[in-house]
Amino acid sequence: MTAEIPSCEACRPDAPKLTEEEAERYLSQLSGWQLVTRDAIPMLEKRYGFSDFKQALAFTNSVGGIAEEVGHHPELFTEWGAVTVRWWSHKIKGLHELDFAMAKRCDNV
Repeated sequence: MTAEIPSCEACRPDAPKLTEEEAERYLSQLSGWQLVTRDAIPMLEKRYGFSDFKQALAFTNSVGGIAEEVGHHPELFTEWGAVTVRWWSHKIKGLHELDFAMAKRCDNV
């Protein structure tokens, strides 16, 4: 039996999308994250450095674990010595406050 994953508010099509000003305010509370735009969608991105692939993969798996806890998933790019994490809310094609909360959780992995 699998554990029930909570419903992700940011994953609803009617979830509130952050304004640019709100996103900048939330961003100021994070360290090393930046706002990027890909395919006209604002995203939150950070690159983490590691001393080898094994550590990068362990971090990737840890971030995957916290994503599964809330049912909200980032884009993860894992390579030797680095992981790039991108958060955005797919259904609203933009940023939700949950994206910033999850970024903060990544910093505490």
